[in-house]
Amino acid sequence: MLHSFIIAMGFYIITDHPLVRNSPLNAMIIMFYVLFALTSFGTIFDRRSIGPLVESSRCLLFFPFDSYVMQPWIEQLTPPMHLHGFIDYMLGLIRLIHIVSITVWLILWFRNARRNPKAFKAELLLASDNKSTLLKEDKCISAFAYSNNINVINQRRPWAIALYAVTMVISLTFMFFIFALRFDHCNNIFKTSNNIEL
Repeated sequence: MLHSFIIAMGFYIITDHPLVRNSPLNAMIIMFYVLFALTSFGTIFDRRSIGPLVESSRCLLFFPFDSYVMQPWIEQLTPPMHLHGFIDYMLGLIRLIHIVSITVWLILWFRNARRNPKAFKAELLLASDNKSTLLKEDKCISAFAYSNNINVINQRRPWAIALYAVTMVISLTFMFFIFALRFDHCNNIFKTSNNIEL
């Protein structure tokens, strides 16, 4: 949930900027990237066997997206001097997080494939005619994950449930402020001397 929220917030900030709104090509690239990201999150939330592989692919696609859309966008900005270091630091941190994320998801995928070779074989047959094997395997995993979630929820302690509820409320509150109230008033604070929005 937190991972999806942070990425959705980043997408909103990017797509709301005039430098992206005025470029149909950049807007289309961002739209397809967002759709692929939502598909990736769906496979993870559904606990499908190909979820880690799809998320690794999304993280790999971030780097061409970063070099073609993000980097030119950052180079056209003229932020105040005190924000130069912060922007460079945050971009480096985002790239590092994607590299670590690729590694973690691939490790999870290979570990699951080693534990269940039939599932690994079914994933490799995705492009072939034997798609029913993959669908059956995913249905079995979904049914097992659902029953396992019920058992985990029944065994949770009250403080864990309260912490989960508080996290959900905070995330939804942030999403309301970001997506409903927009950044029009916030941009007035961060305008540069050339009147270019950040």
